[in-house]
Order: sequence, then C-alpha cells, then structure tokens
Amino acid sequence: MYTKQALGKKDIKNKFTISLILLKFTFHTRRPTMIFLNTTYVSPLLEQTLLENNVAIYDTQRQIFLKTTQEQKTAILNSEDAFSAFKIHFPDTKTTKLAELLKNKISFRKHLATQQSDFFFKEITFAELHTVDVNTFPYPVIIKPAIGYSSLGVYRINHADHFKHICDTLKETMLLTMDLSHLNEQLFLIESFIPGQEFAIDMYYNEELEPVVLNVFTRLFKDAHDMSDRIYYTSKETLESYLTPITEYLTKLRTIFQIEESLPLHIELRIDGFGKIMPIEINPLRFAGEGTTELGHFAYNVNPYDYFFNNKQPNWQALIEQMDDAIYCFTCAVLDTPLSDAFEIDHSELKKHFHQLLEYRHLPKEVGATFAVIFYKCDTLEALQPILTLDFDAFLTLKQQQGVTNA
Repeated sequence: MYTKQALGKKDIKNKFTISLILLKFTFHTRRPTMIFLNTTYVSPLLEQTLLENNVAIYDTQRQIFLKTTQEQKTAILNSEDAFSAFKIHFPDTKTTKLAELLKNKISFRKHLATQQSDFFFKEITFAELHTVDVNTFPYPVIIKPAIGYSSLGVYRINHADHFKHICDTLKETMLLTMDLSHLNEQLFLIESFIPGQEFAIDMYYNEELEPVVLNVFTRLFKDAHDMSDRIYYTSKETLESYLTPITEYLTKLRTIFQIEESLPLHIELRIDGFGKIMPIEINPLRFAGEGTTELGHFAYNVNPYDYFFNNKQPNWQALIEQMDDAIYCFTCAVLDTPLSDAFEIDHSELKKHFHQLLEYRHLPKEVGATFAVIFYKCDTLEALQPILTLDFDAFLTLKQQQGVTNA
C-alpha cells in the first residue's frame, strides 16, 4: 500500500517530481507493464495511476528511465510523439512492425483492402496533387497525410470543382510544420468518404486476445466540412446502443490484422444506418491523447490506465445501470493561429460557456495548438450547439506589460 500525497501544479510540471516520488511506494500490479511517458504533459489521473501501480516508466523527453521493473510484457504510450522512443527500445518486435503498419494510413488501407476491396483509396504525393485528373475520384472524398494524428491536414472534398481550393488550404496548413520542398515529397491519402456516425474507441486486447472496450465516445461535428476535435461525448444511450456491435467488430479486427499479443489501441470508426462498421484509422499503443481518454472516468468511473495496467475488464452491465442520463463531453480548445508571446488566454471567461463544468485543464504551450481540455456534461445534445460554433480566438487578450503605470 502507499500513502497518498497531493501534488501541486508546480509538481506536475516538474519532470523530476515523478521519479523522486515513485521510489517511496510499494506497488501491486497484476502484470509487468511499461509506459513511454511524454512528460511535457502528464494528466492528473495518469500521474496518480502511475503512483499506484508497478509500471516501468521511460521519460521520452529526458530519455531516461524514471522507474524500472524486472520484466515488461506490455507497453503503452501517453502521446503519439512517444512512439519514436518506443521504436528505439523495441526496433524489430512484432508489436513495432504492427504499430508501423497501423500508423501509416496507406499501409493500413492496403491491408484492409483484402477484406473490403470495394473501398476507394489512392496514394499520392503533394506535388502530384497539381497534375492528377481530379474528375476520376468518387466524390465526396477525404484527403489526409499518410502519417499523422489529430485532424491536422484532414479535409473533405465534395466535388472536383473544390479540389484546387482544398489543396491550397492544405498547403497553408502543412507549411506551418515543414518547408515546401519537404511538403512536395510528402505522401497523402485520398479515400472515399465514410458515411455514418463517427466514434472513438479506447480498448486493448487482453492476454487471451479478447477485446476489452474501455471507452466509447461519439464525435460531434458542426457541419459536413468540420474535421475538428471540438466535441466528443458519451452517455448511457451511447453505450447501450453501440457497445455490443463495436465489441463484436473488434474481435474480427484482431483477425484481419493478425494481432497476437496484448495491445492498447485508440480506434476511430464509423457506423452507417445499416449497422456496417468501417474503421477510419487505428492508433496503436495508446488511448485518446492529452488525457481526453479520461472522459470515461467522469461518465462511468472507468480509469483506462488502471484497467490496462491490471488486465481488468469493465462490468459494463453494472456500470451502465449506475449511470445517470447526462451527456458527458470533452472539448479540445484549439486556436486557429499560433499563440504569440504578446497574448494570453482568458481562461476564466472561457469557463463561463460550460455550465456544468467537471474539470478544466490548462495545457502547456509546448503541447501544441490545444491550450485546454475541458470536461463537462449537459442534459441534451442541443445544448452543445453553442460550443460547436465557439471562436476560441475570441478569448485572446493582450498581456499587461510589467512596470507600466498610469500617467
């Protein structure tokens, strides 16, 4: 057992804190596990769960072990960026090879094509976008980078007349992260738009290779062109309607990709009006990023890290019976333009727009465009409409200059 110790905000940001505190406890975990931890941001729930469990911890920022155990049978990442460190330590394993196949959206689609041969997709470089015959595509289509995560560089094209405009917008977006010569060589995927309701699933295959679902989140869009991560939600109705068919599909998915070991996954998929399930992408070795996987902890008291570390399976029937009828949501607050040093965000004013706020988390600037993850609940889906149209740039304010006094 351990003695619980509260950590302040300064402690959470201090990369040395976890390594010092971890050594003070005795742990009890059912199976040896390792986490590749991007310590730029560690969510409060993950930090506490690491304190309570015997998990080997590798700090990907400082490239050192904060804690080791005698054996590691499974691994998980808390960030997409941590995969490069994982590959260095496990360069030639089956898990690494499978993860690389899944992370590359082109190889992922090619593999799925053995089961879904009627699905259109095309591999193309950015330079080739200017010369391709745009009239040959079965619109609407989606264009996205072959490798990447979140919604960066993902656009819907409804017909050929919009192709050039979308490519110009894509160019502007991608040039924020790379130069033009590099961009021209980058691979992109053009694929059929997948109709239906979109879901995000956090799950793992246990030691018996059975799918263990930990989260089912529904994605909410502002309109047909919206590709942002503005709102995901879950509810009693969501779980009652979709948990069973999704779990059954995940059993088939293991066979398609020949998954032969315990593995955590974050899966995005769509279910159409006929109940057909089509995966959009599979993110290996992690759950939903920046702590958003913890929405389930608020909604149905499932700590996904604890369940994975200890090879536990939720008793969904009991959990669903205990849920209320509220809709539990998270919003990733993202700026349209990078935050300059002259401005700051008025978090207090932004909080006022979330009337049943569960937790508001500031994210450090180093994380990227997302400056806050907001957990909240509401009574109806209609109540979420104002959040879908909220302009986060409107909460930027000029910093007050130090030493300036009134004349």
